[in-house]
Amino acid sequence: MSEELDPQWRTISRFQPDEVDTETLLRLLKHDDWQVRFNAARVLRFNPDARALDELLKLFKREKHGAVRHMVALALGALHEAGVEVPLFADLHNPAVET
Repeated sequence: MSEELDPQWRTISRFQPDEVDTETLLRLLKHDDWQVRFNAARVLRFNPDARALDELLKLFKREKHGAVRHMVALALGALHEAGVEVPLFADLHNPAVET
């Protein structure tokens, strides 16, 4: 992916930006523009990749924009459904922990 982002990365719509590799998506999760972070998390939601777990967890904890945080939560849920152990969800299977 070139250094110049396709304008679709800065647009929230039903259309997804061009597919990129996971390493690029992990970098885009740190982008200054919330729409770019949102779209990167959305791509990871529809294409779960265990390599994204740590960055998604970090973003979930530090993200201030509600829409981005929501999309990150959905991406983490997709990872969980794909069989990846997501630490945030570990207590859901423990009957001794109050939720």
